[in-house]
Amino acid sequence: LELVSNTVRMTGDFNVEMGTFPKHGLTGLAATVGFMGQQVFNPPSVEGWHTGKEWIDSGALVQRVNFAAEQVGDANMPGVRLMLDRLADNTASMSPVGFVDGCLRLMGDLELEADTHLALVQHVAGSGALRADTAADRNRFDARATEMMQLIVATPEYQSE
Repeated sequence: LELVSNTVRMTGDFNVEMGTFPKHGLTGLAATVGFMGQQVFNPPSVEGWHTGKEWIDSGALVQRVNFAAEQVGDANMPGVRLMLDRLADNTASMSPVGFVDGCLRLMGDLELEADTHLALVQHVAGSGALRADTAADRNRFDARATEMMQLIVATPEYQSE
């Protein structure tokens, strides 16, 4: 439930200030949460939900990753667009480390394990310069940034936050 609500809030979906609420689809989000193993208002016992990671199985994990990746991969979502615009403002001096750290900061100051962070930095470094000077450069930049955000939401750190 927290993953869905935090991801939807970050991307600006169902947000009054960003003009994306009211709209249809809230019941669909409840169903999505159910597919991930947590039916809204239906905990497994009177004690409530299990804490920790013991209730997440491989099917639920795939659902969680796919949901979050689909949300942050949509550059038309107001919150995603805002993150892309803020990130693109700093491309003149952006290194691969700065790019990854910028994405992490905009996504809620996430902290990754050193190995995970290094893998993301190496992925960016192997894809060429980060530019947003022309319209074509900006389109490529947005695609790379949304891809990076999708990779970040697939990390264990994001999934267990």
